[in-house]
Amino acid sequence: MSTLDVRPSSPETFLRTFRTLSNIEHASAAWANQDLYIPSKPQLITSWALTHLLKHGSAIRDERIWSLLDSILSSNPSFPPPWLPALLYKIPTVPILTSLLRSFDPPTEGLDSNGPFIPYKRVMDVILPIAFPKTRFDTILDCLWASLETISGSNDMKNIESLALYPLKGFRNTFSAHSNKAKVYSEFVEAHMDTWLLSISKAKDRPALKQALWEVGDDILLSIEAIKILSQSLDDGHGYFAQLQSICSINPQLLDLTVTLFQKQINAVRLHRSTLEAVKLQISPARLFTFYSKTFMAIDDGLALLAQLKILQSLGMPPEIDVHNTDWSLALRSNLEWCILAITSSAPNVSDTAINILAVLGRLEYTLLLPHVVTILRAVATIPSGNISCSSLLEIVIAYHSKTRTLDQFCDNLIDVAKSPLYHGGTPFPPIQIIPSLLNGCVFGVNTLELLSEGISQFLTPGQITPVLRKLVSALEQSSLNILQNGANYQDIDQLALSSACFFRIATSVVPYLPISRLQFPVQDTKSSAEIIGSQIIRSNLQQCFRSPAESTWSSQNLAISILQFTSSLQESDKWINIDNYLDEGILIGAETTLITASSLSIELEIELVNLLLSHALPEVKIRVFQHILDRFADLPDREWNGKLSGMSFSGLKCAYWCLISGRKISLFASLGTPKQLRQFSMEVIATFKDTPVIKSSEFVTASAIIYQLFKNATFWELKTLQGILVEELLSRINNCELQGYENFESNAVSNATTLEELGRYYKILMMVPHENFQSGIISNLAQKAIISDYAASRLSSTSPLIAELRIVFRTFVSRHLTDGSSSFRNFISSTSALGFLCTSTVIDDPQGLFGKATLAIVEVAATVFLQKEIAPLVTLNDVFRLPVTILDIVESSNLQLECWASCLFAVPRVTKGKHISEIESVVDDLLGILLEALQSHSIERVLLPAVLQLLRAVIGVQMTILPDVDGTKIKRLSTLLLTIGKDNRGGQEDLPLYLEIFLIQVDIWRFRSNRIMDSSVLVALYVVAISEIRFDDRLDEQFGIAIRSMDAQEYENTLKLVMDATHSESQSKVPPLLHAFSVLLRYAPEGTFLVTKIYSSQIFDILLTETSVWNGETICIKRAILRHILSISQDKPALLQHKDVGNILTLLVQMVQPSSDHPFDQTQADIFHETVKATGALIRNRKDFVFRALPHLAYLLRLLMSAFGATRANLGLKQRRAILGTLPPWVSLSEPLGAQEAAALARLLTNMITKTPSRSRSHTSSKFDTQSFLKPFGKHASSVLASYIELATRQTCFISRQVRFELAPGIHALCAMSGERGRDALMASLTPEGRAVLKSLWEAYEKQRYTGQG
Repeated sequence: MSTLDVRPSSPETFLRTFRTLSNIEHASAAWANQDLYIPSKPQLITSWALTHLLKHGSAIRDERIWSLLDSILSSNPSFPPPWLPALLYKIPTVPILTSLLRSFDPPTEGLDSNGPFIPYKRVMDVILPIAFPKTRFDTILDCLWASLETISGSNDMKNIESLALYPLKGFRNTFSAHSNKAKVYSEFVEAHMDTWLLSISKAKDRPALKQALWEVGDDILLSIEAIKILSQSLDDGHGYFAQLQSICSINPQLLDLTVTLFQKQINAVRLHRSTLEAVKLQISPARLFTFYSKTFMAIDDGLALLAQLKILQSLGMPPEIDVHNTDWSLALRSNLEWCILAITSSAPNVSDTAINILAVLGRLEYTLLLPHVVTILRAVATIPSGNISCSSLLEIVIAYHSKTRTLDQFCDNLIDVAKSPLYHGGTPFPPIQIIPSLLNGCVFGVNTLELLSEGISQFLTPGQITPVLRKLVSALEQSSLNILQNGANYQDIDQLALSSACFFRIATSVVPYLPISRLQFPVQDTKSSAEIIGSQIIRSNLQQCFRSPAESTWSSQNLAISILQFTSSLQESDKWINIDNYLDEGILIGAETTLITASSLSIELEIELVNLLLSHALPEVKIRVFQHILDRFADLPDREWNGKLSGMSFSGLKCAYWCLISGRKISLFASLGTPKQLRQFSMEVIATFKDTPVIKSSEFVTASAIIYQLFKNATFWELKTLQGILVEELLSRINNCELQGYENFESNAVSNATTLEELGRYYKILMMVPHENFQSGIISNLAQKAIISDYAASRLSSTSPLIAELRIVFRTFVSRHLTDGSSSFRNFISSTSALGFLCTSTVIDDPQGLFGKATLAIVEVAATVFLQKEIAPLVTLNDVFRLPVTILDIVESSNLQLECWASCLFAVPRVTKGKHISEIESVVDDLLGILLEALQSHSIERVLLPAVLQLLRAVIGVQMTILPDVDGTKIKRLSTLLLTIGKDNRGGQEDLPLYLEIFLIQVDIWRFRSNRIMDSSVLVALYVVAISEIRFDDRLDEQFGIAIRSMDAQEYENTLKLVMDATHSESQSKVPPLLHAFSVLLRYAPEGTFLVTKIYSSQIFDILLTETSVWNGETICIKRAILRHILSISQDKPALLQHKDVGNILTLLVQMVQPSSDHPFDQTQADIFHETVKATGALIRNRKDFVFRALPHLAYLLRLLMSAFGATRANLGLKQRRAILGTLPPWVSLSEPLGAQEAAALARLLTNMITKTPSRSRSHTSSKFDTQSFLKPFGKHASSVLASYIELATRQTCFISRQVRFELAPGIHALCAMSGERGRDALMASLTPEGRAVLKSLWEAYEKQRYTGQG
């Protein structure tokens, strides 16, 4: 037998040969040979295969041996062979996994399903769960290192995940009992932390693998032994942080993971704080933060700054960070220096991150930034004002100086920056290029300086006014003098112009807002400063700037722009400087000459000159300026503008002029402009206005958008002369747009799309003209032309967006002026041809439904007018409205056509007023038959069903209000058919219109029943089914309420009893809709049924209290329904409540928030909390007379609400998490604790308890409870609620987040007020030392905010 004998003579021969050869072919053949009987053959071959894999590393990648093991072991993976555990105890198999991981080669494309990887996985799934518990820790540790190396070096996370999870989970199970954790930590940090971090980065799309990797790292790095070693490494500078710096320098993308790692280590240090203090180890959050900061600073990459920002943001605010602690202070100062270096010498994206860090540092402790404010302002001066990070930083800066009343120091800082601006990147650009970015930047831009102006007007003290004014005036005077004097070289003048522009920008935001009125007596320095501003800075400088317009330079023009902007701002001040005294005729003449003759006039200066002349020049000069603007309109392109004058291009000048003239100057123009100018302006308005503007962003504006806002301004339409000329021009243009061949609705002429487009634009403007500005005859003519234009547009392509928009405009205009038109116009639209055209409107693209709304409004009026005519041939009703005569007409119609027919028929009962008209009977009967046949044949598309049912409702309304007798059999058959339709079309909320129409029809049938065609129980059942399918809707409730109020007392009582009994007997799924129906019955109770309503309202609470103990299915839906019912009664019908009802309600509310060990929800159902708080608040507010007698119930409820805010700390065990879950309601999830919104709601409830409000009861007699608050009555119970908060705050496994504490503070103060000092002292005696410390701090905060004044 040289190689293999597939049929050996005996088992002994096979065994002897097998031990000798030991090859895979022999083993596979033996396993496949069913005739070869060997005792324990699977065990024997498995033992050989595993031993072979263990001894021969090259066999790891042999597919045949894995397939052999797979065929032996994987026949039933859930039940491994009974002999396998004993075999695995003898043969170590974890080293096989280690070898497999280290030799792992991702399967090539096409081998995922049938390649070698599948046998690997199946075999390991059977072996490893048994093998790991029997394996030495060192072997498992070696397997763990192999898995980290494999994950970090592989891109095939899908296939590697299943193999890698075994060593990760196996390590966690054995590491907890390992004695030498410090050794594992050292080995991990020195040799494997890089592969671990890289593995987490690569497993970002595999949640299970990523979570397992983090858990392994948590076990190694966050144990008490690891924290001790980490503490020692902080002193010697080696170990963990050295390795972390090396790893992140090579792979900066791993820096993001270090943020999470830092947060975990901080939590671990806090968790083991008492143990670390006992052994006197010097490790704290501050020291950890310091070393992480040093590590990031040593990494030359922008991601390091981003990681540092995330670490700072994760720490939060004090008390987490103690800025007065030496370690914290040094660490924060080093961060500050790092960021200042970054913003002065780094790329913009890096600077943005550094600015965010500076903002965080400013919120923590602004005094850190104080010595560096000038440097920071210079560095960020040219960053655009829209930068969120920079704006946030400057808001912090200004807020600090406002709060500390040191805005004079900030003004000094701005002046220092203006003297020598630094540019981003450290390289100065030419001033002519840098000034737009500087004046539109974060420091000197409008947004920041508006905050400064507000602070100056509110927080500048009287003693600071004169020094600030003196420094600014000196800077303005000196800079202006240096620019205009001869002798300075060109470059120096440009640099001075740049500084001068900054000085004037500061003065523009400071000087007009100085609170001069706060000075108790006139100050000579203020008067002299005002004189210098008026005579020197404004008058003298402007005279020199306008002296020779042809020779003006960039610097002089820039100075003139700054002075004119400063002058405009002074006009809006409290007139402590009278500008008119210094703007003499020579300056205004020079300004006009410069505007007209200067050849190289800048765009900014042109705008400022026009503004100056329109504000201060003589009327004849203003008229010439207006003509200049109108002439410029014809030459300028219509482009968007960002609203900033500095750096404005020629293309934005037209928008700038529109902004100027459409503001305060429009009234001036209307009063001074000549008729020719007003006509020219009106023509320009019509030509420029294109459409209702769609602005791309809030930073840009177009001329059309400005005109649109002008039209929306009521002041514009009060300018009768201008408004009359504009309307006259519009009417003239509309009359000139002739539609040849369209005198009626029967023309087939070809429409002119260009003419229709022009008409559409004119009508868009007319729709913004107030209707009182039109005469009745004009409106009629315009509306008639609009409807004819609509008919002409309907002859064009119905799919064109332009045509659809035009038709919407025409019909909307007509619908808005229906009541303003004359009788001739109403006769026109109610003609047979007009009604026929409207009722057969074609479908257009109208997502907002404007076309349909306008059409229905027109059809309603037209049909009403038609039916009111004495000569109206009612026998031809079918022909006039063009009603459907066959099922095909209904199936092929649109929703709009069906709704138009319904609108026409709805008008019939209104006009005929219930009179019997025999001519209509045949029309209505035929249409009803067609509709019933169409519904029974199921030939109507689902999208048409609501409109078809609306038409059916209109037909039934005509029958029941006009015809004396109604066929009850047909109505009953119709009711059954409607129920079938509702049952067959259950689609959820999108079917609300369908269910609403079905219910409205049934309500009409019930209301107009003559011989009890439908019982009220059927109506209630239909309502319950409807709200079960589409949830709750106010329109359904309103229609159901109309039916309820038409019931008599006996019928109403029977209905109440029916619903209440159904609530008690129906299945749990029907309880929410039935309870909602009961609430609606109570809300819309008929007159004279108060006592009955009160009795049944009380009985339903008894049923709910009894049934909630056995309802265990859809409990969350039932809880929501109960809460809605309680809230409805407490808010809308508090007079129905009795004393026992309040006790029952409080007991039900307690059940809503009762702790439970069962938590089925992954996400917290916060709406339960909010509804509970709302219901409690409504009960306290409206029936405090009863609540005063149930204060223990209320206190217990508030305690449960307060204890629901616990958030778990990190690294808790399973038992600890279960213990915490046992203290929370079942709808709260540990992964998503209650947050700030819920805390604010509870705080409002507690605060309202100490507010006096009247009780809402039916009795008119006075009561001692009428205007009393809970301040004194609840005093004995408030301390127990306060104790619940203190117990939660001192629990070691839980914490209350900073946001929750902040929002709860007003409520805690209210509890302190209700407890009083006696309650505080009693509570203090029962608390632990930690609890007493918490109570002491709470009481100190309460004392600080408590009002102690008189009255």
